[in-house]
Amino acid sequence: MMRLSLFPTALLFFGFQGQVLAQQRNLQYLSVAITNSASSFPVSGVAQLWKARMHPGFTVGSGFNWKQSGSMKWAQTFKLGYFFHRYIQHAVMLYTESGLRYTPGKWGFSAMLGAGYLHSIPATGRFKQQADGSYSSFGKAGRPQAMLGFTLGIDYAVGKGYRIFSRGQTLLQTPFIPGYVPLLPINQVHLGFSIPIHCVKKS
Repeated sequence: MMRLSLFPTALLFFGFQGQVLAQQRNLQYLSVAITNSASSFPVSGVAQLWKARMHPGFTVGSGFNWKQSGSMKWAQTFKLGYFFHRYIQHAVMLYTESGLRYTPGKWGFSAMLGAGYLHSIPATGRFKQQADGSYSSFGKAGRPQAMLGFTLGIDYAVGKGYRIFSRGQTLLQTPFIPGYVPLLPINQVHLGFSIPIHCVKKS
């Protein structure tokens, strides 16, 4: 019960941090992306995304710039994501990223480091044998996990404040299976778009 209580605690923490930062800095955009995931070696395993079975997901997010000097920006993001990996897990992620964005003209390039909370829910039933020989299911509520991430992205402006983007992301999920697979690397590709916050408010 204590481990499961970490999930609402993490939601409250990130929600509070996001509210405080939003008051200090105006959130600038809303982004939406679809994703595909593959469990493989960090960075070098990205090629598996084009060979592996689809493991679909999505992310929604927002962010702002801490500082800007010419075409270089120090950016902060806040994201909520989900992905499904067949036979392994459903994963809900709540995380933040910080890094650099370079926007020469309509093109943009970014490199970000991230960290946050991942809630892993088994994609198949889990059972344990009882003293009388029968089996009972367990672990349906899932397990709290930590996650670290590294993301490289490219985007293009298609209007004033509107951008389409593609990102490659490597996530490290831990502790996946303590004592056996303590660190699970997951590569993702993101395809999506972002729109200015003021357009969201008008609608």
